[in-house]
Amino acid sequence: MAENRIPALRTQLTELNERSRMYGTQLWQVPFAYIAIAGIATALSRELWPWLLVVFGLIGIAVGCHMNGLKDGIERAVGHINKVEEALGLTPTASTAKWISVDPFLYLVWSLVIGSLLVGAVVLDYIALCPGS
Repeated sequence: MAENRIPALRTQLTELNERSRMYGTQLWQVPFAYIAIAGIATALSRELWPWLLVVFGLIGIAVGCHMNGLKDGIERAVGHINKVEEALGLTPTASTAKWISVDPFLYLVWSLVIGSLLVGAVVLDYIALCPGS
């Protein structure tokens, strides 16, 4: 290996490690922020809460897609880290933790999306059918 590539590979390894940490941090921060914002806004609004449920359900679709992208990003970053470690002559050590699963967070977000869309739609339909109640 050319000696002039080593500093570039070390920099790349540092950046990839930082990227995988950032993705991992977002995987648990994003769903809890979504849940907190949706819950607080819905609780504070007395008249608009059915609409807010629908809006937060739609926003939740974007949150769920973002989380799927984060999960894929972590796997890509770990794969690239291993390649860079090999190129540096190191034993590849990076791996995704098998005992930590992001699936419960994904299930939680997708359940909230489906639930808020359904409840919001049912309540809005009820309000439309019974305007005086």
